[in-house]
Amino acid sequence: DSSPAVTGFAGSARHGALPPPKVLPGASSNPQLAAEAQAAQAQAQAERTNYEDENARILCQQVDPNVIDLLFSETKRLNGDAIVEFVRCLCAVSEREIEGNPPRIFSLQKIVENAHFNLGRIRLVWNRIWHHLQQHFRKVGCNENLDIAMYAVDSLRQLSRKFLQKDELANFNFQRSFLKPFEEIFKKNRARRQIRELVVSCLSQLIQDRAANIRSGWKNVFEVFSAAANDASEQIVSLSFEMTRRVVADHHALVFEQFFVETVNCLGEFANNRLLKDVCLKAVLLLGECGDHLAQGRVPLLERKRIAADGSLSPARPRARSRPPAPAAAESTAAAPAATSVVVVVAATAAATTAAAAAGDAPTTEWPLFTDSKAHMGVWFPLLTALSRVVLHPHVDVRTTALQQLFQVLRSYGERFTVEL
Repeated sequence: DSSPAVTGFAGSARHGALPPPKVLPGASSNPQLAAEAQAAQAQAQAERTNYEDENARILCQQVDPNVIDLLFSETKRLNGDAIVEFVRCLCAVSEREIEGNPPRIFSLQKIVENAHFNLGRIRLVWNRIWHHLQQHFRKVGCNENLDIAMYAVDSLRQLSRKFLQKDELANFNFQRSFLKPFEEIFKKNRARRQIRELVVSCLSQLIQDRAANIRSGWKNVFEVFSAAANDASEQIVSLSFEMTRRVVADHHALVFEQFFVETVNCLGEFANNRLLKDVCLKAVLLLGECGDHLAQGRVPLLERKRIAADGSLSPARPRARSRPPAPAAAESTAAAPAATSVVVVVAATAAATTAAAAAGDAPTTEWPLFTDSKAHMGVWFPLLTALSRVVLHPHVDVRTTALQQLFQVLRSYGERFTVEL
């Protein structure tokens, strides 16, 4: 921030040096004198600010606007430390402009332009730059002035759209940090529907345009949609659910690889919505489809690899399927006092399928076997828990559909669960 230098350039020549505020003797012990001293300091600070603003206007009149634009466009020539310091100062100036009366967005516009000019920086430098930018966008996105807050969110959308043109490198989670301000702005603007709706719209547009390039950013997307599922605005709930439905239908191959649990949790939030029954019913059906994807081995999280003797990676051998219980054992299990109805369904289905296979009435297709391993428990438990929670929904149609989907999953795929699971 070059404000002191500007003051020395024009202020001393035109207005003279501004003396520092005087502290009255005994002000610390006398409340009245302390109040007068504080008032004098506030007045001196206001005068100093007015001088600096006038000096800045005088300086701007002497500088060609094209030179100012050239200053920002040539920042791509700065080294890593210099561009980080430049961005930090620019954010400080922008914050001061926005807090002014009337507020201005000149520096905020230049922040977006400067970010576009420097998108080609290496990831390590961009991480340092974004450390300052995301703090600024989070603060401006929650500004009391609605127009400025919405402009900040739209500027963040422009930057994200440009940034998502690049593929994320392996073992990097920079997209998650880049999209994090959307999540925080949405959650901190609970009283302003326009901001929340704009955030959902921006993420929807990013998904439509850049879904193939999104990697770690899916986590932020589902966090925003999960929060939107409980929103008081029916329009926000409908818009966010529609995008979630499209993601599951069109991009499940991209999402399920790392964020299957986040998808299930998000659908569970929509299924427990109290405003829109249609959204709840559709979300429950989507949870059932997620169970189909999981049982049919379409979730890459279930793939396991082992290291061979030569050091190469090869698919892990499936564990031998445990011997299914005999019908008598299944009956005794069903009669046990501690057994639940779910165990009865799974055991009876496993016994019936085994008998059909022995009689030659069923194909001998190999399906994934789900054990009590951490990976299998980590995906099946959230799915079954989400469906079981919806059984407590106040609407009878939603409760019935959730119960049907829960037992449909258990009847169809319970035979592939080991006894431990």
